[in-house]
Amino acid sequence: MKRLRTILVGLGGVALVGVVSLVIGGFAYQELSEAGHRKAFPPPGELVDVDRRLMYIHCMGSGSPTVVFERGLTGCAAGIGPVHRAVAETTRSCAYDRDGLGYSAPTDHAQPASESAAQLHGLLAGAGISAPLVLVGASRGACLRVPSTTRFRTRS
Repeated sequence: MKRLRTILVGLGGVALVGVVSLVIGGFAYQELSEAGHRKAFPPPGELVDVDRRLMYIHCMGSGSPTVVFERGLTGCAAGIGPVHRAVAETTRSCAYDRDGLGYSAPTDHAQPASESAAQLHGLLAGAGISAPLVLVGASRGACLRVPSTTRFRTRS
């Protein structure tokens, strides 16, 4: 009986090591694959340092005002593509990823609208985008743009 227990414990240990190895191997594979994809398929826009965090913005077209698109709860700039391109035919059009979404740096906390507004302000300043601006928000993005309108009213 003791020998059987020893064998079972040994097999359990081998199985545990196997499972842990698969998890670590899967994680390593995912990270290496993502790094390769980021290098092979860079985002079409640019990454801008906003308070020591990289945020993604993609602008195209020219003219005034600049239209800035904000996606909903978990949407990213890529999802607004058709509208972004259509607006860029007549004026400057910018779509960006909030902190923690898309190409922007990950975040470890939920963001209140005031923080999102401050980050957008920093992103646009860092990207050299100035007024006049038209802020367009879809779904939750519209709610996030309310504090931004107050902040941008005083921006020159």
